[in-house]
Amino acid sequence: MRLATEEAKIAHLLRRTGYAFQTPPVKSGQVAAVVESILNTTLEAPKPPMSMVWERTEMQELTLWWLLQMMKSKHPLQERMTLFWHGHFTSGIQKVKRPDFMARQNVLLRRHALGNFRKMICDVAIDPAMMIWLDNNANIKAAPNENFSRELMELFTLGVGNYTESDVQEAARALTGWRLNRKDPIGPQTVTFSPINHDDGRKTILGQTGSFDLQGTVDLLIKQPATARLLAAKLWEFFAYPSPEPSVLQPVIDAFVISGYEIKALLRALFTSEAFYSDRAYLARVKSPVEYVISILGLFPGLQLQEKHQKLTLQSLHLMGQELFDPPTVAGWPSGAAWLSSSMMFARFNYAEVMAENVPLSGWPSADKLELCLKRAGLEDLSKQTRTQIESYLKQTKATGEKKLRGLLYLLFISPEAQTL
Repeated sequence: MRLATEEAKIAHLLRRTGYAFQTPPVKSGQVAAVVESILNTTLEAPKPPMSMVWERTEMQELTLWWLLQMMKSKHPLQERMTLFWHGHFTSGIQKVKRPDFMARQNVLLRRHALGNFRKMICDVAIDPAMMIWLDNNANIKAAPNENFSRELMELFTLGVGNYTESDVQEAARALTGWRLNRKDPIGPQTVTFSPINHDDGRKTILGQTGSFDLQGTVDLLIKQPATARLLAAKLWEFFAYPSPEPSVLQPVIDAFVISGYEIKALLRALFTSEAFYSDRAYLARVKSPVEYVISILGLFPGLQLQEKHQKLTLQSLHLMGQELFDPPTVAGWPSGAAWLSSSMMFARFNYAEVMAENVPLSGWPSADKLELCLKRAGLEDLSKQTRTQIESYLKQTKATGEKKLRGLLYLLFISPEAQTL
C-alpha cells in the first residue's frame, strides 16, 4: 500500500486539499485531526476587482486576480471548492457579458464553498450572472422559460434520467417572477421578485403537488436521493478518483443527508474514508489546466507576474482548454484524461519551458541536490523511469549552475507525476 503511514496519508490529504507548495512539513498525528483543522479554518472573503464595462482586459484582470488568490490563500480548500463550484454552477462571460456579475458570482461561490447546499442553490438561482446565463431573467408567468429549470435538474441536482419533461415544465412555472433590475446593476436590489410575473398556481413536480416557488422547488430537488448521490460522486471524483464504488460512496452520501445537506459534512466523510487513501486514489487525479499552472507558479514566491508572464499564462490556459469564467458548455469543463490530448499536452510543455527559463530561483537548492529539489517541487515519489531520465540528464548535461537547475525544473514540470495529484 502506497499510503501506509499516517504521515503519508496526511501528505496525500494536503496535496488534494491544497497545493504542493502550500503543504507544510508533515508531522506525526492523526488524519482525522488534520481533516478537522482543514475544514474548520476561518474562511476568507477577498474582494475581486468589480469592473462594470465589458472589455477583454477586465476579464483578464479578474482571472489573474483569482489565480493569485489560489496561490496565496491561507485556506486553499476554500479556493479548490470555489473552483469546483465554478464548474458545477457554470456561467460564462461570453453570454453574461458583465465582468462585475462574474466577479459577484465568484464571491458567492466562495462564501458558500463549504456551507449548506440548499442555501447555496437558492442564492445561485437568483445570482445575476446565472439569471442571464440560463435565461431565468426571461422566465415569467405569461411565457415560462425552461432553460434554468432543466439545467437545475440535469446538472445541478438530480442528473440525467431522474426527472421528466413535465417536471421541467412545472418547475419552470415555479421559478417565474425573478427579475434583473438593470437600473441598479450593483446595488442590493440587482435582483427583485415580481409577484405579478410569478405563477402562483398549483404545480406537480416529482410527484408532489402544491403552489411551489423557488424555495419549495429546491426543497423537492434536494430531498431526492439522486441529488445527494450526484453531488457525492462528483466531489469524490474531484478529490479522489473516477467512478467510485457504490459501497465507498454510500457513507459519504449518508453523512451529507443526515447533516441537512452540509457540504462540510460531505467532505469530512470523504476525507476520512479509507478508500480516499487507497492505492487507487494515489496520484489518480489528472490536474486540470488551472491546477497545473498554479502548481508551477506557486513554487516561486518571489515571482512577480510581469505582463509577459500574465499574457503567457492566460494564453496557455486557453490552449490547455480551461479559461476561467468562460466554460465551453453549460456542463462546464471536462476532467481526467480529457485534459491530456496531444495539443493540450503540447501547450503544457510550452508553458513549462518558458516558465522554467524565467522564474526566479531564489531559495532553490542547486540541481545537484536532487532530493531537495524534488521535495521543494512536491515530486518526491517519482517513478523509476522518470527518476532515471532525470538522473541521466544531470549526469550528461554540460550545463552548470543556474542553467542546469532550469533544465531540471523543465523536466520536473513535464514529468508524468507533475500532471497528477
